[in-house]
Amino acid sequence: MKILEHGVQASAQVTVTTRQLSTVVCVDDALVAGGAPDFTAHERVFVLLPRQRDGKVVWARHDLEYEYAWASGAPGKPKVVAVHIGLFALADADIDAVVWHGVAYGLDSNVGTLWLQTSDDNLHPETC
Repeated sequence: MKILEHGVQASAQVTVTTRQLSTVVCVDDALVAGGAPDFTAHERVFVLLPRQRDGKVVWARHDLEYEYAWASGAPGKPKVVAVHIGLFALADADIDAVVWHGVAYGLDSNVGTLWLQTSDDNLHPETC
């Protein structure tokens, strides 16, 4: 897992043999709210995946599915983490684009879109 902006954790893995990319994003609502006090914890997490088209890189948005949330922490101060997942099929050229350019994450919420990395810090997946 890599820590992204706003304390959000993400992991991505490209499985070349099955031509798939799987990704998991864990959103700690309290950490996000620390940087955006009006945040209501009703987020939609998305990933931008690069694709090679006619010699150019085109980025496509894919919403991740909310899977579940888990809570921990002291009584009266729960720590709630929402888990979002995605599994995407990749064409041959897309595997190279994802490995080379990485993937970008964002979070749409009531306080706007929060980007979970800087423009030069996309998550580069592990490959196997």
